[in-house]
Amino acid sequence: MITAGFISGKVFFNEKMIITKKISLIFCFVGLSIIYRFSVSGSQTIFVLLALISGFATGIWNTISKKFSSNYSNSQIILMDSASGIVASFLGVLLFKELFFANTSSVKYFWVFLYALVSTLNVGLVVYGFKNLEAQIGSIILPIEIIFATIFSYLIFQEVPSVSTIIGGLFIISAVILPNLKLNRLQNVQ
Repeated sequence: MITAGFISGKVFFNEKMIITKKISLIFCFVGLSIIYRFSVSGSQTIFVLLALISGFATGIWNTISKKFSSNYSNSQIILMDSASGIVASFLGVLLFKELFFANTSSVKYFWVFLYALVSTLNVGLVVYGFKNLEAQIGSIILPIEIIFATIFSYLIFQEVPSVSTIIGGLFIISAVILPNLKLNRLQNVQ
């Protein structure tokens, strides 16, 4: 996702890859690799490949939304995103022969509705953020969700983060802060 955001920023918006962005990108990948150390067996390779393709497509969508955001309202872009998600989900249900309406309690439907609401809000905030930031800077900011997930897992489930998660998180926070320090110095000079 991050790589696609940087490539898309260059291709679609002719963004420059300045030194602070390069360092931020390195910090971000170092932080992610510290947090998500794992090994992949041969049978899992296809799933890793699919996850990488999904992340790359998400990165392109995030930056492409910047192109549309000057011509369409945030609500219209969210509607396009949601409609495509519904179509893709419906096709997945048919392809994998899933039960469409499983016999389940209304409490589960409440959580599905809540998830849909939060996901819709998320898309709106991402579109708004990319509209107002460089695509490459927005792509560096996105992994901060890991920090929030760690905080919420501690607050809600009392899961204590590991030392590697804290160190990786510090790299990610540094990656987010670094380009903004450069921008602040430029604004003060002008």
